[in-house]
Amino acid sequence: SLSVGDILQWLGSLRLSKSALLAVEPVLEELQGRIALLNQVGLAYITLDRPMSTLSGGEARRVRLSASLGSHLVGVCYVLDEPTVGLHPADIDRLTEALLALRDEGNTVIVVEHDETLMRRADHLIDMGPGAGSLGGEVVVSGTPAEAEATPHSLTGKALRGEIRLEAAKGKVRGEKVGIKGARLNNLRGVDFEAHFGAITGVCGPSGSGKSTLILDCLVPALKGESSEGRWKSVRGKANLSRRVVVVDASPIGRTPASIPATAVGLMDPLRELYARTPEARMRGLRSSHFSFNSTKGRCPACEGRGATKVEMQFLADLWLTCEECDGKRYRPEIEAVRYRGRSISDVLAGSVDAAAEFFEHVPALRKSLETLKAVGLGYLGLGQSSTTLSAGEAQRVKLASELLRAESAPKSVLVLDEPTTGLHKSDVAHLHRVLRRLADRGDAVLVIEHHTDLLNACDHLVELGPKGGSEGGRVIAEGTPAELRRSRDSVTGPWLKKASAASKGRGSRSSRSKGDKKPGGRKVAS
Repeated sequence: SLSVGDILQWLGSLRLSKSALLAVEPVLEELQGRIALLNQVGLAYITLDRPMSTLSGGEARRVRLSASLGSHLVGVCYVLDEPTVGLHPADIDRLTEALLALRDEGNTVIVVEHDETLMRRADHLIDMGPGAGSLGGEVVVSGTPAEAEATPHSLTGKALRGEIRLEAAKGKVRGEKVGIKGARLNNLRGVDFEAHFGAITGVCGPSGSGKSTLILDCLVPALKGESSEGRWKSVRGKANLSRRVVVVDASPIGRTPASIPATAVGLMDPLRELYARTPEARMRGLRSSHFSFNSTKGRCPACEGRGATKVEMQFLADLWLTCEECDGKRYRPEIEAVRYRGRSISDVLAGSVDAAAEFFEHVPALRKSLETLKAVGLGYLGLGQSSTTLSAGEAQRVKLASELLRAESAPKSVLVLDEPTTGLHKSDVAHLHRVLRRLADRGDAVLVIEHHTDLLNACDHLVELGPKGGSEGGRVIAEGTPAELRRSRDSVTGPWLKKASAASKGRGSRSSRSKGDKKPGGRKVAS
């Protein structure tokens, strides 16, 4: 029931007689080695008896990584998909050292990653692009990190050069507040927390310090009017309890192909109305409901409007195969025959957000939704793309776009985002921050649980929990503007914020000076 950190201390404090040591020394060495590896991958706060089902995806991956490190295998190809998810910058350094150790033992390590620290320490960098979706799928640069940085048409190169910057924070924030007092749950020790309307509040701190517990398990239920049951003492800003509380997480927007981005942002209703008003639809007596792939009136009867048919497998995951009747278009032939400016409704859904925004440029009812999807960096996404194929970051941004569309008509809200930068390139983080700023500027209270130093530096106010994870966390160790945290001696995150801020300024000034200069050493850049 002890945490990994506590077990290491206990093992280090053991004093055994010579005879006892002779009997258990091999066991102790193996035990210390295994526990040290868990600590090395940033899991010092995890207790050994914790069920695996309670671990996050990032934590579970790091447990498996520690097992691989302990096996001392040689000649193995390890593939890691974003292992830095949920990790504090200090933990990322330790994780990188663990990956380098795997490499040094004679293994191949392939990491799909956006973290700049890890990219810079890679031996070889493969940058995919140049854009996303249909605009991607090519190798933009393949070489050392320095070669990637020197490639002018690479988005990753731009990020490494410091050319992608987020808007600066407002500074001191004033106005209405909302929060809780005396939060006590899991490792929280009577934490007081408050956020401002009209500002972006970042919640940071080491992995396992209690950030998600404070916001998702205490603040959100409190603001939704749930009974305390000992989780908190009181709610601050009770006048604001009538406010809407929205948690924009990375859970799927749907679990079947019937769910698509167009339905999630409310685009299908005006789109169906538009096609129902075409002369051909009126002549055939087709109404708006005929253009819904969820209605029996117009959907393909073979796949029931899903564009795919499910093949149930006995001992494997079910398969979705493209419908042979409609060829994945979801509609009956008579619906397919209705055209608007030469395109059927399935043609529109098969295209990207960018293509639809250009096509419907003069249709206000559709343009607004499409421009909002572009604003959150999803211009490449297929409007009719199955929600089951969206990444966690894409699903979260679709929800954010939906919230942005609702923002003008909805009352001021409390918006909570749990690690929204997961799976995002720095260029996407810049898009995300602009959207969060728009929501804050209209008066919403925007709360972000985050480790990304660039996004934290762009927040208006930061609250840091710590100083460590697990039993050694659970209290507020620093609070204020990003500049104040960078100066704070008590802040664990402050030095990393300072480092990111200085690096961005330094690289930005170097890149502005070096425009038009030759590449260092005259080396040819792979592209």
